[in-house]
Amino acid sequence: MNKYRGTEKDIHTRIYKFAINCFQDIVKKIPKTTENIPIISQVSSALTSIGANDQEADALTSKKDFIAKYSILLLYFVYLIIYL
Repeated sequence: MNKYRGTEKDIHTRIYKFAINCFQDIVKKIPKTTENIPIISQVSSALTSIGANDQEADALTSKKDFIAKYSILLLYFVYLIIYL
């Protein structure tokens, strides 16, 4: 049981807020030019993938699977932080 569920310390809440903030602060501010459309699409996909991986990892039963899924999630965070 996650004692932080629904609080500011809850990983799911933090992931959701991170994705929403990135979308509002980055994606919506990128000019909608022909050159930027693929970039907007890729960043949007990465942001939604974070939430999808989080939900999938949360539903897993084995610790090994959980760690594997959160490793993927962590790589997306690092990618977004470094390249954005």
